[in-house]
Amino acid sequence: MRPPNLLIITLDCARHDHVLGNKASTPTIDSLREDGVTFSRAYSQAASTIPSLCSLLTSLYPHQHGHYSNRKYTSMNEMSLPKLLARRGWRTGGFGGVYFLANTIGLDFGTTDKIEPLPWVNERLGLGPTRLRPPPWKGFFAQRLLKPLMYHLGLLKITRNASKTVARAIEWLEGGWEAPFFLWLHPFDAHMVYYSPRRWRRHYYSGNPTRGERNIAQQLKERGIWFVEESYGRIFEEIYDLSYFPALYKAAISYMDEELGRLIDYLKANGQYGNTMLIVTSDHGENLGERGIYCTHRKLFDETTRVPLIIKLPGSEYRGKEIDSLAEHIDLLPTVLDFLDIPPPTETSGRSLLPLMEGKRLPVRFSISEHEDALQFVIRWENWQYYWTDPEVDNPYPFSFERDLLVRTTERGEEVVVAEDEIRGRLREEVTSRVIPARRWYLDPEDRRIDSRLQDLGYI
Repeated sequence: MRPPNLLIITLDCARHDHVLGNKASTPTIDSLREDGVTFSRAYSQAASTIPSLCSLLTSLYPHQHGHYSNRKYTSMNEMSLPKLLARRGWRTGGFGGVYFLANTIGLDFGTTDKIEPLPWVNERLGLGPTRLRPPPWKGFFAQRLLKPLMYHLGLLKITRNASKTVARAIEWLEGGWEAPFFLWLHPFDAHMVYYSPRRWRRHYYSGNPTRGERNIAQQLKERGIWFVEESYGRIFEEIYDLSYFPALYKAAISYMDEELGRLIDYLKANGQYGNTMLIVTSDHGENLGERGIYCTHRKLFDETTRVPLIIKLPGSEYRGKEIDSLAEHIDLLPTVLDFLDIPPPTETSGRSLLPLMEGKRLPVRFSISEHEDALQFVIRWENWQYYWTDPEVDNPYPFSFERDLLVRTTERGEEVVVAEDEIRGRLREEVTSRVIPARRWYLDPEDRRIDSRLQDLGYI
């Protein structure tokens, strides 16, 4: 009997509350939830694409695999999921909607899926695999003449929409069904500047965004809200409605969902859906004004690190279940290999989620997310989150990073806890001495004493 296929879809910048919380229309994903298992408390290991995806495909944390930002483009190690399956006979392919994935993950999948037709042009312009200097887009000539001309000539294709990305994937799938396939897809449309066809934009926004007293850039500066001025400042000077871009974000989520439906329909039409293990998640979320940040992804709060996660097994086992146990991207490789009955690499840091899907319990543990500049770390366990910012690492951002923050999540939302120095010191020690150099994942007796002390103080 032929082994099952594997399809992993990572929706760029897709927030948990928009995909699973119904803030955007996602009928395809809603249908997948009926066929599979939803993990409602899943987290990414970083709030940027390359570190997050490398953790997902290697079951290693950023400090372990060394990909801390999108500025470092080197291939993943030999124990990455696509390479493990390729050696065992799976046909592997990866297709993304943004240029830098072609130089990293795409090549690891055995496909040379180049978005940019002339990489050397991009490299000379500062967009290549090293990005040693910023793109030269400052000034009237560069913004109004050079950049548009390069796009027009096809020399600066750095993204493509979900429709074209899915089309490339379907074209690849049509190569044959003799061997099981491992297909990875990364639509980029929910990344700023959010893309969708006009019908979706009109679905979420019907006003005139160019009318008002003060443009978005002025409003954000007045409120002390940070945005990427170098990239989006000129755009924000032309738009006056702060709700416009969050509406476009929802439209992009719905558009990606629609294209995902087209791919699933193709698998069903070819008799492959039932024998495919399908995982839908995102690399990270997006700040839409929360935490003093507008339309980008910074810090490590839920807006940027809590991600949707749906797993559909072949045969649609465990249909419609929802699990609220803590899950992480690093758990996906062990879960896939466990289902395929393949021994995991010895250096993996995650654990299989299959026991949870089968209704069993797993030991309580910490979950970790790391900032791309190695600036900030967060430890999560049960309904607690501890944020710590390294004072010895320069903060490249103009907004503040909370140095030492303990947060409890309740039915009323997040509550900042003013804990004793003993508790904060213990958690800080976890980050600086155990979490960073050599992780220990499960709560040992000393860790459980923290819970006991918090309970004594009335925090639990």
